[in-house]
Amino acid sequence: MCSLQDDIDIEKKSKPQLKTCVKCKVERAQYLVRHAQYCKQCFLHTLVGKFRVMISKSKFVVGRKECKPNVLLAFSGGASSRALVHMMNEFHVGDPAVKKKTILDNVKICHIDESIICGPEEGTLKQAENIISQYPFQFIGASLEDVFSSEYTDSDFEQVLRTEIVTREEGSKSHDQLKAVIESSTLTNKEKANALLNNIVKATAKEDMISYLKNKLLIQIAKRENCSIILLGDSSTRIAVKCIAYTSKGRGFSLPYDVAAEIEVEKGVGYLRPLRDCLTKELGIYNYLHKLETVFVPTITTGAPIKASIDRLTEEFITSLDRDFPSTVSTVVRTASKLTTSKSSEQNERCTVCLRPIQNGISEWRERITVMELPKSDVNSAIAATDENGNGSACTSDGCCGQGCGSPKESKFDLLPLLCYSCQINARDTKPTILPPFMAERAKEAYSRESLREQISEFLIDDSE
Repeated sequence: MCSLQDDIDIEKKSKPQLKTCVKCKVERAQYLVRHAQYCKQCFLHTLVGKFRVMISKSKFVVGRKECKPNVLLAFSGGASSRALVHMMNEFHVGDPAVKKKTILDNVKICHIDESIICGPEEGTLKQAENIISQYPFQFIGASLEDVFSSEYTDSDFEQVLRTEIVTREEGSKSHDQLKAVIESSTLTNKEKANALLNNIVKATAKEDMISYLKNKLLIQIAKRENCSIILLGDSSTRIAVKCIAYTSKGRGFSLPYDVAAEIEVEKGVGYLRPLRDCLTKELGIYNYLHKLETVFVPTITTGAPIKASIDRLTEEFITSLDRDFPSTVSTVVRTASKLTTSKSSEQNERCTVCLRPIQNGISEWRERITVMELPKSDVNSAIAATDENGNGSACTSDGCCGQGCGSPKESKFDLLPLLCYSCQINARDTKPTILPPFMAERAKEAYSRESLREQISEFLIDDSE
């Protein structure tokens, strides 16, 4: 029996020398993937085979009784999505001289320009379009700041959601509150996006917000283009990183939406990750063999220390561990693949920010397990503070909300109950800021439903009765 005092000796096995290909048993092996050695042809055949199986056996494709589905492929410009575009071309188009039956209808490529965050100044749309022009696919370009446009809402909603800071009255035993108000704004979409991102303090919360905005853009574009499937280039390495990072950030309840091979995120639109069984290393070799050009998109943690954010730290942890123990990624991904959404979670309210299901009673649970200090500074002065990013100035007129918009005081509401656990935590790292119209639209709908429920509460029959 082992004791805590015993030394644990973990011997690191040296990587074997490349010999004969494990698949064809003839050619000399050139590539080592996990514990297997492949020649060039067998490596490509095995890698592409994983992709073809995921597409061909998808319930979004096989289970359709009507017309063939339209597909929107999310192309970030990185190695994984670049390989996905090339594989899709060979799978869907192939050799024009050879007639074959296709299982997909139209394939459209969507690239979201994130240059507003870290550059480059000229953007990445032109470079991405030049790459996609090599293929017979329709290219759709969008910028991250476009999420503040009304066309990316369900009802052409134009107003934004202005938030304050998470506060609690001194000496009060009530929950934290995040006061918000729906108002109009005269700022440009780019100014609104800068105001949002610049007022998020920590890199982890900022990375999460960027991810939520991109997801919303992809979903709305898919709806507009009548695409029922969104192809994501998440490799198994990326899924393993997301599984650990998202769990540590409190997103375990909605984890299947972010790591599942295929899942419906909104009615009529689903995510499909056909590269979930492919390592990042394998995709890098694939791009090298086909001489595929990628688009360099710097992020807020590019060149930053390992501990800059939870995602950056988790990525370093997984990749370094996988170098010495090649089964690390596959073990995590296999475990994550067993996670599914329950029927009750699908009926839960959706988070206003990330659009994921909200676990019931999460605010009360967070209050019980959180140790916090009451705010010592004057909250009103913090709310009245202004900056150059469009946070507005405090009003002094009677009956105003205090944000310079002229909205009545009663229009304010507590946004915190409309957020999931992870977004509630991130809200504490955010200064007064502006949230896009799709969040304002969802908050208004949720607040209206709650108000209606309170009005008719005495006429409702409780489940216990």
